[in-house]
Amino acid sequence: YGFIDESGRVIAKPQFEFSWGFREGLAGVQIKDEWGFIDRSGKLVIEPKFVDTGSFSDGLAPVAVSRNGKVQFGYVDKTGNMVVKPQFIYATNFSEGMAAMVLEGSFFNWEANLRIVEGKHGYIDKSGKLVIKPQFDDACEFSEGLACVRGDDDAAISKWGFINRNGDLVIAHQFREASSFSEGLAAVKNSQGKWGYIDRDGKTIIGFQYSDASQFFEGLAAVEVDDKWGYIDKTGKVVIIPQFDYTYSFNIGLAMVLIEDKFGYINRAGEYVWKPKK
Repeated sequence: YGFIDESGRVIAKPQFEFSWGFREGLAGVQIKDEWGFIDRSGKLVIEPKFVDTGSFSDGLAPVAVSRNGKVQFGYVDKTGNMVVKPQFIYATNFSEGMAAMVLEGSFFNWEANLRIVEGKHGYIDKSGKLVIKPQFDDACEFSEGLACVRGDDDAAISKWGFINRNGDLVIAHQFREASSFSEGLAAVKNSQGKWGYIDRDGKTIIGFQYSDASQFFEGLAAVEVDDKWGYIDKTGKVVIIPQFDYTYSFNIGLAMVLIEDKFGYINRAGEYVWKPKK
């Protein structure tokens, strides 16, 4: 993996086994079996010494260390100082001052971009203090004051709902899958296997009709119809006809798309600004 800027200029040549991409000016990168962070010039600013990392958010990033064969997660600041000591089986990025984590259970780094986590999820604040007790089978980052969560301590619920920052369930467990809110809407999957979009009250805004769906960014969301991906606006209107094998979210007016095993970039009109190539 390497990095280019929006003009296509290489800022870090391909040299990393994997990366989560840039957030807050830094990117976690894997070099051989260890993770560190680079800045936007490609310079290493936090030396590779962790067995896993997430991304910076709210000034902190989750990192994992191995002690006596046991992996534990804590949080570092942008200077690399450990500000929340390693103590979690697994920990996620902070968002809106809170982060999901697992205190008891198991963690396995299956691949560079795939983790297998077992155990109940709860939330901590930036000091590492527990603010919502571990009780969910899975949990997302907070976004727009809500977080999607699956299951709880009180019942064997396998469906997703949404909680507020107090841990109160405000949208009932009813979805087979769910994503975080973005621009006032969240993509959710119903019991028939179709995706649609709801608002913060749980009301359906864009009907359940897609094979897959992503979050809204810059007013557009990628959706899958008949094995092809395109983009809709927040009314559900198709603005870029499904034609790609896979798509990514828009950022600074551009989105990466995959077609016939080749990657390219399109603008909001669906026009190529960088034609697909391997």
